[in-house]
Amino acid sequence: MLFLDFAFNPTGKISGKFSLNILGNVVNKELDEYYGKRGAGYVSVVSETNETGMQVQTTKEVNDAERLEIYSFEAKYMNEHFELNSFYHVPRYHWGYEGDTFGLLYEATDMEGMDIWNAKAPYGMEFIGHKFLPGFRLVAGPEVYWGANPKAIAKYDFGGNRFKYSFIHAEDFARAEASATATEATSRATRQTSLSMETDIIPRTKLQLAYLFAGSEKLDEDFYYYENGQLYHDTIDWMDTQGFKAKFTTRLFGGSLFDAGVNYAGLVADGGNAIREFNTTMPYSALGNKLEFDAGLLLVFGNYWLLPRGLYRKNLMDSTPSLEPYIDGTSFFPGSSPRNRDRDPFAVLDNREALSAELFLTYDPTPASYFYAWDADKKEDAPFAFSIGGNVTRYETVTDAALFYYQEGNTNAPFGSGMPAEDVWLAKGRFIFNPNPDLKIITNIEGGKGQASGNPEGASPEYISLAADFVMAKKHFISTYVKKDAWGPLDWYRQFNITFPYQAMFDYSVLIDNFLDKTMSSRLGFRTLVRQLDDNSPTNEGAAVKSDYEFQTGFYFRYEF
Repeated sequence: MLFLDFAFNPTGKISGKFSLNILGNVVNKELDEYYGKRGAGYVSVVSETNETGMQVQTTKEVNDAERLEIYSFEAKYMNEHFELNSFYHVPRYHWGYEGDTFGLLYEATDMEGMDIWNAKAPYGMEFIGHKFLPGFRLVAGPEVYWGANPKAIAKYDFGGNRFKYSFIHAEDFARAEASATATEATSRATRQTSLSMETDIIPRTKLQLAYLFAGSEKLDEDFYYYENGQLYHDTIDWMDTQGFKAKFTTRLFGGSLFDAGVNYAGLVADGGNAIREFNTTMPYSALGNKLEFDAGLLLVFGNYWLLPRGLYRKNLMDSTPSLEPYIDGTSFFPGSSPRNRDRDPFAVLDNREALSAELFLTYDPTPASYFYAWDADKKEDAPFAFSIGGNVTRYETVTDAALFYYQEGNTNAPFGSGMPAEDVWLAKGRFIFNPNPDLKIITNIEGGKGQASGNPEGASPEYISLAADFVMAKKHFISTYVKKDAWGPLDWYRQFNITFPYQAMFDYSVLIDNFLDKTMSSRLGFRTLVRQLDDNSPTNEGAAVKSDYEFQTGFYFRYEF
């Protein structure tokens, strides 16, 4: 595999860069899901001349699919009146700190995750007004964040220093034709509009208020609900499309903070991705059909932070149970089945009723290298820093049926039923050591009981995981993990509740050029993976278990110039 990077700047107003990827004879390996899977073969029907001179139709296996492609591209045109950006598979950030209270624009920075599935998000254009339409931004494209439908999102910021307002409208043009990953369900096309206000007019306190109008395309759609032994029919009305959010944050002693919020969302008033500050593990949801309260503290005691947080969520409409039809005398009960988001206007999924609490303790003696920064593993320079804590969540109700993408049928399919009511918990710790300038150690320990995100079959696993990274002389990198009764490494393993009794991985690489960063340097290394198998851990996406253990190893070479 070869990457070639190019930049261009033909005028003072136009600039950009792009990267070409050339794929060689990449091994079709199961060891890990690399970007090289793009080169997998396929079968094509061709016309050939046989030994008698006759033209015949036959099949031919092609093994050089997409050998050359544009891996990423971005360009900018700027003048005093506006800025125009085009982007293709380059990191893009959310607007959560810029008035997008409901998180309608998702962040798209997991480039490594997208490369696993050969996904090319984010992909589109952006207009930013300066002298012409100041405060206005428009993003539009086939996939402006990973998994998005073709859509446009417009934002207009206005107001003064004391009161800041943001108006946002998001409109899907169509439904995505295929899953963004192997099994993630596609979503129905929708529209959302929000208006938010932020002010600090109250001393030491920031107040945020926001209104949401979403799901209007589902008005007058039918749905059923089960209550007191009876099945009732209703339709979506205007109140079901309304949402409201309020939050205040106040400064306490010594840099400490307290925040509290309330979020009401009608049955189809789906929002977006909530901002997760301080790596919170609270079970937030983008879906509507909820009344939610949450509150938290940041208590600062010198180099120590104590972070307690709680959440309570109640559904406006409960999930629908799976009940067989029956006749009672002259009365006929037609039965019911769990809702799903394709057949029904809404479904109770990760937005179900929840009571959740978490507590984390953080120690960081060098606050200039922020412990919760996205690149803290590289930049944290304290001799020792850590975060430890956990979360306990009670789910008192069952969910409706989640969807998965069925590739052979090119459609979504529901799981047979929803997830059961259950208590889950999580305990985790993250530790960063810098004992000397030539050694950095990052350790992550995690254990808990968690539910699958789709398949209700099988028990919820109680698992433990230990992972560590070693960086020596900024040149030698070791990554390793050991897991017991955990899901596999990709999202679909949890979606289908696929676990392994034991998993272990070891990866070593050495940089051979600039020694700046292993993602930007040429390197040579090898990776080894071993997994114990049982009835709940197929060897290859559903194939029957054929052995008790799976062991694989491979060497790799990456050249950057």
